Amino acid sequence: MFRRTRTMMTPPLVAAIFAMSGCGVETTHQISPAASPTASSSSNAPAEIKSNIEKSVAAESATADTEKEKPAPAPESVVTDAKPVEPKALAAASPSAAPAAVDGVKLVPAKWNEYLEFVKPKDGKKFTLVDAWATWCAPCKENFPHVVEMHEKYGPKGLQVISLSMDDLTDAKAVREATEFLISKKAAFTNLIMNESQDVAFDKLEISAIPSVFLFDAQGKEVHRFTLEDPNDQFTYDQVEKAIEALLEGKPIPSFKKSPAK
Repeated sequence: MFRRTRTMMTPPLVAAIFAMSGCGVETTHQISPAASPTASSSSNAPAEIKSNIEKSVAAESATADTEKEKPAPAPESVVTDAKPVEPKALAAASPSAAPAAVDGVKLVPAKWNEYLEFVKPKDGKKFTLVDAWATWCAPCKENFPHVVEMHEKYGPKGLQVISLSMDDLTDAKAVREATEFLISKKAAFTNLIMNESQDVAFDKLEISAIPSVFLFDAQGKEVHRFTLEDPNDQFTYDQVEKAIEALLEGKPIPSFKKSPAK
């Protein structure tokens, strides 16, 4: 015996045909309830069945029309004008890139033309000493205490001291380390960091190595420099101090060049 079990809703007209033809269809869902015919009204069964079918079809149509009339759900909001977040530009070109002053010590970015203004003695000073250094230069850091000592010893006599960091201003770690180093050494004077690429900075200073020391007169004109350009004639900070003493006393800077070997 073959038995087909329907699990889907039977359309009303199809159900009517099966009902009128006497075929029994097992259904699991009834569209709408209908009153069972009584024995006394069995002669009117076809008409009643037809009437019930028409009512069911009408009810189903009304339900479908109601569903159509329901407003469609509002679509979810979609942001159409969103733009990708651009990475923040490096703050190297701005003095604010350097940390704030701590214990009177602050690292100030300076373009070349600004550097030339800084080296002009101010506040009654007569000469300026500029010490070019960097955190990656061990001899620079080893000799830096001499720079601080000259500031303390000759500042009251008319010497203006400036440290010039040759670190990469775009390297936040280097800037932080430079500032921390200056604070640890109590470098309470003007501390600059070149706001130029390192190649440009070295080219403008006309040097290829550091440490290097530059001395300027009251007009900001370079009067002497101590560099490491000549491997056979390296300077010492004792020589720098002797040059400072001579300038402040109004004497010529002594010659520190080594005499050629005979």
